Amino acid sequence: MLPWRRNVILCVLACLVGLGTAQKQANISQTTTPYATTCKFIAIGSPDGTGIADGSITCTGPGTPVQLSVSQDLQRFSAKFGGVTVSAAAPNSAAILEISDTLNVAFVDSQVIGVPGNINILNSTVQILRANFTANSGGTAGAIFIDSSQVIIDSSYFANNTGAAGAAVQVQGPSSVGISNTKFLGNVNANSQGGAVAVAPGALVQVVSSEFTANSASRGGAIYTSASSLSIVNSQFMQNSARTTGGAAYTADASAVTMLNSTFTGNTAGALGGAVASDSTQSTIGGCIFSNNNAQSQGGAVYLSNTTGDVTTCTFSGNTAANGGALYQNLAQSNIIRTAFTGNSASQKGGALFGTTSTGNIMNSTFTSNKAAQSGGAVFQNDCASSISFSIFSNNDGGSGGGGGVYRNACKGFAINCSFIGNTSAQGGAMYQNNCISNNIRATVFDKNKAQQGSTLFLNNSVPVINGSLFDGSSNAGSSIYQNSQDATSTGS
Repeated sequence: MLPWRRNVILCVLACLVGLGTAQKQANISQTTTPYATTCKFIAIGSPDGTGIADGSITCTGPGTPVQLSVSQDLQRFSAKFGGVTVSAAAPNSAAILEISDTLNVAFVDSQVIGVPGNINILNSTVQILRANFTANSGGTAGAIFIDSSQVIIDSSYFANNTGAAGAAVQVQGPSSVGISNTKFLGNVNANSQGGAVAVAPGALVQVVSSEFTANSASRGGAIYTSASSLSIVNSQFMQNSARTTGGAAYTADASAVTMLNSTFTGNTAGALGGAVASDSTQSTIGGCIFSNNNAQSQGGAVYLSNTTGDVTTCTFSGNTAANGGALYQNLAQSNIIRTAFTGNSASQKGGALFGTTSTGNIMNSTFTSNKAAQSGGAVFQNDCASSISFSIFSNNDGGSGGGGGVYRNACKGFAINCSFIGNTSAQGGAMYQNNCISNNIRATVFDKNKAQQGSTLFLNNSVPVINGSLFDGSSNAGSSIYQNSQDATSTGS
């Protein structure tokens, strides 16, 4: 361990005023400091990256002096400290500054740049406002480590930090952390999870009106959560990457996740979930835009496995993957409601959606100009219980396989009040059913679909009841249905 890692304590005991540790979850994303006591912390790393070249700590207000701990390297600049005294104790060896058992202190306009160490916040209530953390490196978190604390991070900037767990911020439970109006740029966790933020079990994190750009990690290019609670609102995720799973975010192990009115653009994953991957979670995704994300294997934008929760009022466009160009569902219980899929593609199956061994319905949604090379130009479903209603499938392409609009294998569920227009595939221009039962079709319009076999439907060991539907303007399906077993039952309008 370097000599500067030997630590001393700067302690000043005072009665601190403020909100207290019982601050409610609804208030953890405030934009102005409620604290009477404010501190400004400056730490500038040495050119060789092994120590601190300059530093200062100044605290003002009725709550001063504030109890802090610093590394010995930082202590060399004690002439620039205000309201602190030295005591005997040692913070975490990776920390240059430790805030422990401290209530209601705001750090305002602080700068930590190029420092080989991080800030530890332990059992404290702290706000960090207008801070700049750039090019720092820590043993765990690159910039800030939070444990058993309530922390607000607002209007701050984290860039090019590196760490082993959360390259910018690591949160341990039980903690409540609000992040708002903050930018995370180019933070890197090369061998673990959470390129910008990593959230451990038992913690709660809210992200509001923030930006995550070009962060990277093995899993969760921007954010990783495990058995914790995560809320993302009105935020942007751009060009983040994961070596394996969750280009922008990876949530796992019974996490509760809400993503609302946020944008995910150009994120990539080496395997699953170009933008978002959720495994064994309760996930709600609403009002989000997913565009031009890519996963090498499954779920170009979103991958859901062992997950419950709906996708509502979202837009998916230009996303790509081998299977499930936009969305992949595995053992999921998830409805898709009022959502638009446009121009997504899969090099294998499910240009927009791939679902396997999943339940959940598709309602009031549109699928336009999606493409799969092998089957399911818009939707590919295997061993699913799913109905499709009040939805439109237009100009989708199922490639050399089946189902320009929808391919279903061993599935249950009906299609009602839908439109299939201008879809193409080698077999079943609009829909392909294989070994399906109770896949009845009602009040649905089929028009100008094309295929080598079954311009409208290709049925293999499937016998749907079709009624109240139109086939190129006629109630008589005629030769537009290719039947490879018993006859389908079709009745007119």
